[in-house]
Amino acid sequence: GQGVMGCLCCTCNTIACLVARELASDEIYFASAGIVSVDEAFKKIRPRHPCRVWHFRTIGLLLLFAAVWMMLSPFLDQFRSIPALAPYGSSIGLVEASSGAFGLSMAVAGVAHGCYR
Repeated sequence: GQGVMGCLCCTCNTIACLVARELASDEIYFASAGIVSVDEAFKKIRPRHPCRVWHFRTIGLLLLFAAVWMMLSPFLDQFRSIPALAPYGSSIGLVEASSGAFGLSMAVAGVAHGCYR
């Protein structure tokens, strides 16, 4: 993707490029000696393994956390001076980066859900 959408999907595109050659989606993986009917072929669909899906989601979330941390790190001193954030103390960067990463992750999931609906 180009432009703004390319930037917004950077994490997804990075993971897709890293695993493009081996990523198995819901596809038909079998060979037959003769012609097979469409109904028979769709009975042999291989679903995605849930463990693999969650690994990729975790990798994406960690990359998103790292990106938000790098974006917010120059502003940590300003965050510490805000009285409402004082209870977080020295872990304010962790709290803000985690909140930002989860918030952005939910926004991406919402946009993806809206596109496929």
